[in-house]
Amino acid sequence: MRYLSQVGEKNCTSLVQMMASGALWRGYAANNVITDGAMAEASTLILGKHH
Repeated sequence: MRYLSQVGEKNCTSLVQMMASGALWRGYAANNVITDGAMAEASTLILGKHH
């Protein structure tokens, strides 16, 4: 956690928010039982690119 904290201080908006939003999205998807297809479509809309 110390390493992540130090990196977060330098790169707060990208790294920390990306990790946080990813964790929240996975939690949302799991809690609402979203299918893989729906998740892929939603992530494409959110990220604006294909994986």
